[in-house]
Amino acid sequence: MLRAAATAARRPRQSIGSNYSRIGDEIVREAQLAHTEVGSFVFPVMLKVSPPEPLPETPLPGVDVNSTRPESPERRVTRTLAQALTAFEKHILQPAREPRMSDLTPVIIAGGTKEMLAQVSNALSEPGVSWLETGFTWAPAEAPSADAPTRVVIPAENDSRTLVAKSVKLLSTPKSDPLRVITGPIIHISHAPGEATGEIAIQTPSPTSSRYGRVEVVVRAEQLTEIHHWMDQGTTVVVHGVVERRPGRPAKLKDIATPRPLDDTLAIAPQ
Repeated sequence: MLRAAATAARRPRQSIGSNYSRIGDEIVREAQLAHTEVGSFVFPVMLKVSPPEPLPETPLPGVDVNSTRPESPERRVTRTLAQALTAFEKHILQPAREPRMSDLTPVIIAGGTKEMLAQVSNALSEPGVSWLETGFTWAPAEAPSADAPTRVVIPAENDSRTLVAKSVKLLSTPKSDPLRVITGPIIHISHAPGEATGEIAIQTPSPTSSRYGRVEVVVRAEQLTEIHHWMDQGTTVVVHGVVERRPGRPAKLKDIATPRPLDDTLAIAPQ
């Protein structure tokens, strides 16, 4: 599950296949597995967060600039696993009905994949397992976001096992229109007073290295107050659109976007 989360943390996708991220695998290999006591079915898994690299900034005269500490790769992987399971619980298990691909879209955005849910299905199918609980304790060295999940419980009853299995089957179906979504914390805001738009940077993994990357997004000035709040809270945000690659410069979303907290997507159950 952690390995699947490490790949999806770099780019949301519904299925990984054999295309696991080499960089994601390197992060997961640093995870340490412990055991609470003999006979216990609680398995603590620890990922030590690494110090993030500082963001070099050279603000232009007359432009208000605000930046924050980047999220570590290990925190991003753990957060992705936590938010993906939370999304699955709210959009699939709580409605308790035949899942549709539209129900699974928020799960994919949060980082859920066929491979992650297949491992959930395997765990629930083990004899003697009554439920699968994942709890998350966030290291104080890197303050968690205000909406960081702490606990997700998936019962092993027949209905739940069926919903997980059907979701895995749906995610196994090839998708012709790939999801174009950027998720991550806001690490930089700039705005020239009086201008109708500002620019933010959303932290995303670099496509070519283990270092953090960023996608720049133009936003409307009237949204900057809440965007500042989200950055201060470490909120994971979501934007959709076409990403333009710019040699030697950070990637940029093509059009003006309206970022929304990922938690908003997870909190609204389908009708």
